[in-house]
Amino acid sequence: MSTLQDIYNTILLPGREEEAKVLMLALVSKQHAVMIGPPGTGKSLLIKRLARNFQVPYFEYLLTKFTLPEELFGVPNVKMLREQGEYQLITRNKLPEARLAFIDEIFKGSSAILNSLLGILNEREFFNGQKIVKCPLWTCMTASNEIPEEPELQALWDRLSFRIWAKNLQKDLWDDYLTAYWTMHQPQYQKIAGQNFDFKVIEDAHSALWQVDVFTVKAKYLEILAKLEDDHNIIVSDRRKGRGLIALASNAILNQRQTVIPEDLLTLKYILPEKEEEVRIVEQVIVDIAGKMIKAKQQLQELVPQIQGMLNDLKNASSFDEAIQIAERLKPIRAKLLDLESIIPEATELVEIKQLLDEFNNVLVEKVKV
Repeated sequence: MSTLQDIYNTILLPGREEEAKVLMLALVSKQHAVMIGPPGTGKSLLIKRLARNFQVPYFEYLLTKFTLPEELFGVPNVKMLREQGEYQLITRNKLPEARLAFIDEIFKGSSAILNSLLGILNEREFFNGQKIVKCPLWTCMTASNEIPEEPELQALWDRLSFRIWAKNLQKDLWDDYLTAYWTMHQPQYQKIAGQNFDFKVIEDAHSALWQVDVFTVKAKYLEILAKLEDDHNIIVSDRRKGRGLIALASNAILNQRQTVIPEDLLTLKYILPEKEEEVRIVEQVIVDIAGKMIKAKQQLQELVPQIQGMLNDLKNASSFDEAIQIAERLKPIRAKLLDLESIIPEATELVEIKQLLDEFNNVLVEKVKV
């Protein structure tokens, strides 16, 4: 059975881990995404690699200021118009019938395109002649060289829940990238590219999303929103506040969890910023507020194998003195555990750690009896 990690691995490119993650978050959450950046930063490549993994109706188009609505939505059905006097578009293989879509340079379209596009993205509905048609669109992945400044495009900008700014790779990644580039463009690679994953993997992940406990970090989330507004004048709309919860749950699902943990809060940097310069601010606020919790969570995760190792050592101890020495080694870990528990008392690792400590105590008692 394929997993979300399997799908993620097929689109992963050197230095593009975050871009790949954003696309996966958009799929799991059934939201739309936009990648902003200069030409040549891998935006189209990543999206196309993801889309060809599934055998579902897919629509792809590059918008220009000269693009006509029928190029996206279909041409008029002349026969129906002539015989029945009814105006309707033939939408076969066009955006209204797509399950996945990629619209490149999405902000370049005309107002005629914009009006219909908004309906499809937001309500998943398309006004075809006299009928409102339900669209099967799951996620629309988009790209642009720049964010829109025009007021009439702000509604479209808002519909794109996940946003990430792509940049040219740093020098230390050039070597890995060139190797990957050469491999991907080999004729034999092109023939086997695309894994034909069952889209039900995505549908099941989305269904599981609504069972995730998102309120484990609710207090910290509210604190982040307040600090952004009060200290940095970054006003987050009510709609985006709600989408933030969906992003948190989606990240938990990607990591095979049913509970949101502090690290998931970093996902908010793909949701809350309206401008590129706000990304770093949002990220820093998250670290300032939840950084201690994130670090405590990581330290708890590190304690699990340490305690497990000591437990194994204790079980194999051949003498009373050796058992006591192992117990002494555990004392500073117990003290550290109390500090971490005060920082993040709801951490799921605490349950496993306490079980290990109970087992450790029982084994120690048996060793002392002997």
